[in-house]
Amino acid sequence: MTPSPTAADYEGDLPNGNSKGHPELEENVNPQVADAQSAALKVVSRLQQKLLNWVEPMGLGLVLGSEALRKLGASDLQVPDLAFFARERLRSKPYRVFPVVPDLVVRVATAPGQRELLERQILRWLERGAQVGLLVENWGATISVFRKGQVITLGFGQVLSLPEVLPGWEMQLAAL
Repeated sequence: MTPSPTAADYEGDLPNGNSKGHPELEENVNPQVADAQSAALKVVSRLQQKLLNWVEPMGLGLVLGSEALRKLGASDLQVPDLAFFARERLRSKPYRVFPVVPDLVVRVATAPGQRELLERQILRWLERGAQVGLLVENWGATISVFRKGQVITLGFGQVLSLPEVLPGWEMQLAAL
Protein backbone atom coordinates (compact mmCIF):
# COMPACT_ATOMS: atom_id res chain seq x y z
CA MET A 1 0.00 0.00 0.00
CA THR A 2 1.34 3.41 -0.99
CA PRO A 3 1.57 6.00 1.82
CA SER A 4 -0.51 9.17 1.51
CA PRO A 5 1.38 12.13 0.05
CA THR A 6 2.54 14.86 2.40
CA ALA A 7 3.19 18.56 1.83
CA ALA A 8 6.86 17.75 1.15
CA ASP A 9 5.79 15.66 -1.86
CA TYR A 10 4.21 18.74 -3.44
CA GLU A 11 6.68 21.48 -2.48
CA GLY A 12 8.13 21.76 -5.98
CA ASP A 13 4.63 22.36 -7.40
CA LEU A 14 3.67 25.14 -5.00
CA PRO A 15 4.45 28.85 -5.28
CA ASN A 16 7.62 29.67 -3.31
CA GLY A 17 8.21 25.92 -2.86
CA ASN A 18 6.17 25.54 0.31
CA SER A 19 2.71 24.59 1.49
CA LYS A 20 2.03 27.87 3.34
CA GLY A 21 -1.48 28.96 2.49
CA HIS A 22 -2.45 25.45 1.43
CA PRO A 23 -3.87 23.90 4.61
CA GLU A 24 -5.07 20.84 2.70
CA LEU A 25 -1.40 19.90 2.16
CA GLU A 26 -0.13 20.56 5.67
CA GLU A 27 0.13 17.72 8.14
CA ASN A 28 -1.49 17.96 11.58
CA VAL A 29 -3.79 20.80 10.58
CA ASN A 30 -6.59 21.55 12.98
CA PRO A 31 -9.80 20.71 11.03
CA GLN A 32 -11.56 23.78 12.46
CA VAL A 33 -8.77 26.03 11.17
CA ALA A 34 -8.89 24.35 7.76
CA ASP A 35 -12.69 24.77 7.66
CA ALA A 36 -12.40 28.49 8.57
CA GLN A 37 -9.75 29.02 5.89
CA SER A 38 -11.89 27.19 3.35
CA ALA A 39 -14.92 29.33 4.25
CA ALA A 40 -12.80 32.50 3.96
CA LEU A 41 -11.59 31.45 0.52
CA LYS A 42 -15.20 30.95 -0.60
CA VAL A 43 -16.14 34.42 0.65
CA VAL A 44 -13.16 36.02 -1.11
CA SER A 45 -13.98 34.13 -4.30
CA ARG A 46 -17.64 35.21 -4.25
CA LEU A 47 -16.77 38.83 -3.52
CA GLN A 48 -14.10 38.82 -6.22
CA GLN A 49 -16.61 37.48 -8.75
CA LYS A 50 -19.20 40.12 -7.80
CA LEU A 51 -16.59 42.87 -8.22
CA LEU A 52 -15.28 41.44 -11.50
CA ASN A 53 -18.82 41.24 -12.92
CA TRP A 54 -19.07 45.02 -12.42
CA VAL A 55 -15.50 46.16 -13.10
CA GLU A 56 -14.50 44.20 -16.21
CA PRO A 57 -17.41 44.96 -18.58
CA MET A 58 -16.93 48.69 -17.96
CA GLY A 59 -13.14 48.62 -17.91
CA LEU A 60 -13.01 50.29 -14.50
CA GLY A 61 -9.70 48.78 -13.38
CA LEU A 62 -8.28 45.60 -11.90
CA VAL A 63 -9.56 43.27 -9.20
CA LEU A 64 -6.77 41.06 -7.89
CA GLY A 65 -6.57 38.38 -5.23
CA SER A 66 -3.70 37.90 -2.82
CA GLU A 67 -1.88 35.36 -4.99
CA ALA A 68 -1.76 37.73 -7.97
CA LEU A 69 -0.60 40.56 -5.70
CA ARG A 70 2.22 38.37 -4.35
CA LYS A 71 3.32 37.58 -7.89
CA LEU A 72 3.54 41.32 -8.51
CA GLY A 73 6.02 41.56 -5.66
CA ALA A 74 3.99 42.46 -2.57
CA SER A 75 5.21 40.86 0.65
CA ASP A 76 2.88 38.67 2.71
CA LEU A 77 2.57 41.43 5.32
CA GLN A 78 1.32 43.90 2.71
CA VAL A 79 -1.11 41.70 0.83
CA PRO A 80 -4.85 42.12 1.28
CA ASP A 81 -7.06 39.14 0.46
CA LEU A 82 -8.57 41.13 -2.40
CA ALA A 83 -7.83 44.53 -3.94
CA PHE A 84 -9.25 46.88 -6.55
CA PHE A 85 -7.11 49.35 -8.51
CA ALA A 86 -9.00 52.06 -10.44
CA ARG A 87 -8.17 52.37 -14.13
CA GLU A 88 -7.29 56.05 -13.76
CA ARG A 89 -4.58 55.25 -11.23
CA LEU A 90 -3.21 52.47 -13.40
CA ARG A 91 -2.98 54.79 -16.42
CA SER A 92 -1.26 57.54 -14.44
CA LYS A 93 1.74 55.32 -13.74
CA PRO A 94 4.63 54.78 -16.15
CA TYR A 95 4.61 51.52 -18.08
CA ARG A 96 5.20 48.49 -15.83
CA VAL A 97 4.96 50.46 -12.59
CA PHE A 98 2.12 49.05 -10.54
CA PRO A 99 0.43 51.24 -7.91
CA VAL A 100 1.46 50.16 -4.46
CA VAL A 101 -1.78 51.16 -2.75
CA PRO A 102 -5.12 49.82 -4.01
CA ASP A 103 -8.26 51.94 -3.99
CA LEU A 104 -10.11 49.14 -2.17
CA VAL A 105 -8.62 46.55 0.17
CA VAL A 106 -10.42 43.52 1.58
CA ARG A 107 -9.34 41.39 4.53
CA VAL A 108 -11.26 38.29 5.59
CA ALA A 109 -11.07 37.05 9.18
CA THR A 110 -10.59 33.31 9.52
CA ALA A 111 -10.66 33.27 13.34
CA PRO A 112 -12.53 35.33 15.97
CA GLY A 113 -9.36 36.82 17.49
CA GLN A 114 -8.13 38.34 14.23
CA ARG A 115 -10.28 41.45 14.14
CA GLU A 116 -7.84 43.78 15.92
CA LEU A 117 -4.88 42.80 13.73
CA LEU A 118 -6.85 43.00 10.48
CA GLU A 119 -8.39 46.32 11.51
CA ARG A 120 -4.90 47.77 12.10
CA GLN A 121 -3.83 46.53 8.66
CA ILE A 122 -6.83 48.16 7.00
CA LEU A 123 -6.23 51.43 8.83
CA ARG A 124 -2.60 51.40 7.61
CA TRP A 125 -3.85 50.93 4.03
CA LEU A 126 -6.17 53.92 4.49
CA GLU A 127 -3.26 56.00 5.83
CA ARG A 128 -1.27 55.06 2.72
CA GLY A 129 -4.01 56.19 0.35
CA ALA A 130 -6.62 53.44 -0.01
CA GLN A 131 -10.11 54.92 -0.14
CA VAL A 132 -12.06 52.03 1.37
CA GLY A 133 -11.21 48.94 3.42
CA LEU A 134 -13.52 46.00 4.05
CA LEU A 135 -13.21 43.57 6.94
CA VAL A 136 -15.33 40.49 6.33
CA GLU A 137 -16.17 38.40 9.38
CA ASN A 138 -18.36 35.49 10.37
CA TRP A 139 -18.12 33.84 6.95
CA GLY A 140 -19.53 36.90 5.23
CA ALA A 141 -22.37 37.57 7.67
CA THR A 142 -20.88 40.95 8.65
CA ILE A 143 -18.70 43.43 6.80
CA SER A 144 -17.10 46.44 8.44
CA VAL A 145 -16.59 49.26 5.94
CA PHE A 146 -13.62 51.49 6.79
CA ARG A 147 -13.33 54.97 5.32
CA LYS A 148 -11.08 57.74 6.57
CA GLY A 149 -12.49 58.63 9.99
CA GLN A 150 -15.49 56.31 9.72
CA VAL A 151 -16.34 52.65 10.29
CA ILE A 152 -19.76 51.14 9.73
CA THR A 153 -20.70 47.49 10.16
CA LEU A 154 -23.26 45.90 7.88
CA GLY A 155 -25.17 42.74 8.72
CA PHE A 156 -26.53 39.80 6.75
CA GLY A 157 -29.67 41.44 5.35
CA GLN A 158 -28.01 44.72 4.33
CA VAL A 159 -26.57 46.05 1.09
CA LEU A 160 -22.92 46.96 0.57
CA SER A 161 -22.16 49.86 -1.76
CA LEU A 162 -18.85 51.61 -2.44
CA PRO A 163 -19.71 54.83 -4.30
CA GLU A 164 -16.26 56.39 -3.87
CA VAL A 165 -14.51 53.57 -5.74
CA LEU A 166 -17.28 51.79 -7.67
CA PRO A 167 -20.22 54.15 -8.31
CA GLY A 168 -23.45 52.25 -8.84
CA TRP A 169 -22.15 48.89 -7.60
CA GLU A 170 -24.16 47.20 -4.84
CA MET A 171 -24.17 43.76 -3.30
CA GLN A 172 -26.50 42.05 -0.86
CA LEU A 173 -24.44 40.58 1.98
CA ALA A 174 -26.60 37.48 1.71
CA ALA A 175 -24.83 36.85 -1.65
CA LEU A 176 -21.65 35.99 0.23
